[in-house]
Amino acid sequence: MLPFHDPVRLAEEMAVLDSISAGRVGYVFGIGHRREENEHFGLDTAGRGRLADEKLTLLLELLRGGRSSQTVAASM
Repeated sequence: MLPFHDPVRLAEEMAVLDSISAGRVGYVFGIGHRREENEHFGLDTAGRGRLADEKLTLLLELLRGGRSSQTVAASM
């Protein structure tokens, strides 16, 4: 579930997996649905979609080799 992960660390892990699998790995992201999960991580359940969008934008930018000064509001 994307809102629970640091996009910079996730981009690094994904790049490593892409390299060792020769591009044969795929990913699926979700935003979570249980209020308890979000509360455990200190996240606002109502804002989880917006947070996931922000993190996905940053993640994709990093995976494309870009550098970003963008920050995500509720990064872990």
